[in-house]
Amino acid sequence: MADIRIIAIMVIAAILTVFSAGCSDNGAGEATGTATPTAVLTATATKMPAGGSSGEYSIDEDLPSGIDVDISASVVDSGTLLIKYDLNLTSMGTAMGQNGWKVLATVYAYNPDKVEDGFTVNSYNDIISAGIPYKTNNIQVFPSNLYPGKAEVSTNADSGMRLDTNDYYVYGVVLREA
Repeated sequence: MADIRIIAIMVIAAILTVFSAGCSDNGAGEATGTATPTAVLTATATKMPAGGSSGEYSIDEDLPSGIDVDISASVVDSGTLLIKYDLNLTSMGTAMGQNGWKVLATVYAYNPDKVEDGFTVNSYNDIISAGIPYKTNNIQVFPSNLYPGKAEVSTNADSGMRLDTNDYYVYGVVLREA
């Protein structure tokens, strides 16, 4: 039994000697043993989409005032940008036209470096004349409701401008009367 204890103590001492061998100082301030190279990870900056979760939006003057819009975008695959827009009509009350309103919601996205300086989208015609990627949904909204809408904009458009989601991009929605 005493032999097992002596062997265990010798094994532990050997292990401790191996672990401390690379960490001793030879008196000259230089470490003994060889250093093992380690990889250093560096972060790379990424460009974020314009507007974060608020995005851009434009509401045609023919639609009632008081429609609140919340918009966000995310890349769902290499060829598609999903744009979500929530239309909040809860502040309008129920007395504002029970039949609701027919609306054309046009979502769009573009890279600012591919359009003229100072370009902004204020209407559907701005989208068409610039040739930027877009998608239009025909919807109906009602007072006192929240309408969750979404549309996918192709980043690989065959005609018009291509959208590069790896570069800075702007997205938004234009609401106009149907």
